[in-house]
Amino acid sequence: MNKNFFEYVAVFTLCCTLLLSGCAVQNLQTKQSDPNAEALPVIETIPWAAHQTASYVIYNSKGNEYGTAEIDITVDLTAQTCDIQKTKSYEDETVIKSGVTIAMDTLMPLSSYYNKAAPYEKFEVSTKYSDRWEVETNGAKSSNQTVSLPAAYYDNESLMVILGAVFYENGKTYKLNDTIPLTASISMLKIKYEGTETISVPYGEAECFKVSFGETTLWFSTETRILYQYQDGGSGGIVFKLAGYTAG
Repeated sequence: MNKNFFEYVAVFTLCCTLLLSGCAVQNLQTKQSDPNAEALPVIETIPWAAHQTASYVIYNSKGNEYGTAEIDITVDLTAQTCDIQKTKSYEDETVIKSGVTIAMDTLMPLSSYYNKAAPYEKFEVSTKYSDRWEVETNGAKSSNQTVSLPAAYYDNESLMVILGAVFYENGKTYKLNDTIPLTASISMLKIKYEGTETISVPYGEAECFKVSFGETTLWFSTETRILYQYQDGGSGGIVFKLAGYTAG
């Protein structure tokens, strides 16, 4: 009787595993790219300096400071590429470093990485973009994956920068294929332009383009195209506010 019971448990566990695996595949399929999404319209002259750094204070939903962030942009005119490096540091000693190399004419990525070091986990994700997307993860669960790419796509870690270089039209909504290295998946975002708005941050006051998708809203200076504020209601209501900016 005990033998039959354990055999039943083993079969039941196997069925549950297969069922859950099927659900995971199905959920991934719902996040597919849109083959009809076109490349983002890039402004004729992007006012990015050869090298510039923007620093931010991170606030939680209660308005309390709990971290800092820095976005470093380096333009290579010879290669016609731009390197975007981001660092986020939180009070719990979590540090996330990411970077994307994009092509200046399309803003599409050539390669990227995402490294996280926290008291409870540590892993590194590196990617290469060509005809197919190669994603390699090193950590507790290391893996190598290859994903087919649509005609137009943009790395998730570059959105805080590249959306500031788009030519916006009133009432226009843009479809964007967003590659997410953490899950080796691609999802379609609808980027909505909501006009201009004057906002105040620790760095100062500026008129900004207001852009949103889902629960995320970004404000880019109409003059420098630098991100002044970022708000994500889907991540606990966090807000990034520009605190410093240097260019040279």
